[in-house]
Order: sequence, then C-alpha cells, then structure tokens
Amino acid sequence: MDRPEKSLVLQHVFHISLLAVSSSIEICASALMGIPLTFSGCRHGKILKRFGFGVRIEGSPFRYIATFFFVQASIFSLGFLIAALVPDEKTASWVCTLVYFPMLLFSGMTIPFEILPAGLQAFASAFPLTQGIFLLKGAVLGTKASAHL
Repeated sequence: MDRPEKSLVLQHVFHISLLAVSSSIEICASALMGIPLTFSGCRHGKILKRFGFGVRIEGSPFRYIATFFFVQASIFSLGFLIAALVPDEKTASWVCTLVYFPMLLFSGMTIPFEILPAGLQAFASAFPLTQGIFLLKGAVLGTKASAHL
C-alpha cells in the first residue's frame, strides 16, 4: 500500500524537474534566437549607411557594440526578474505587457524623449531601455556617457 504512493510522488517530482529544465532551455533558446536578429538589424543599418543617408558615427564602434550588448542584457534581466517573481505564465504575460509596451513607447525609440512632457520624461527615465538609448546616443556621437544620463 505504501509503495504506489511513493512512486506517484517520485513521478510528480520528476515531472516538475523536467518542466524546470524545459523552461530554462526555452529561455536560453529565445535569447540565442534574438542574437542573430540583432546582428541582422545591425547589417541593415550598415547597408543604409553605405547608401549614404548622411549618418556619421563619431564614436568608437567597440563602445557602441559593448553598449548595445549591455542594454540587451539589462532588458533580458528585466524579463528574468518578471519571470522569477510572477506565479504563472498568464500573469507573466500581463506584467510583461504592462512593463514592455510603455518602455518601448516612451524610451525614445518611437517618440523622441525630448518632446515628452516633464512628468512623462521622469516616468520614462526609470526604464532601462531609456537609459540605454541615452548611452547608445552617446556612443554614436562620441560624447561621454555621463553627459547623456
């Protein structure tokens, strides 16, 4: 009588451990799939630059690439934080929607940060992507990073 209960408990523990491993693999695979997309985006930028749209990068390419990867790591870490704190996938989806869409909208990628009202600028400054955009602008313009933060 005692034997079947133990096997059910072991099956349950084994199932949970497999779910944890598959979730970790899924997160790593998503991160790895994002890297070629970012490089293809950089390639598109190089192609546009080659055709002469008046873009000149004054700063160091190494600084730009290092800043880009730093910003990418900060965005991924925000996603990992959300994944670690929420209880299930549905809640994680809602929280990510509430965090990422305002961050993308008000960071300076879609709407220039300088034209936002002061209150909205203060709100948007809390996002890591906003600070990353400032750092990337500094890397392109060749100015000190502290001048843009």
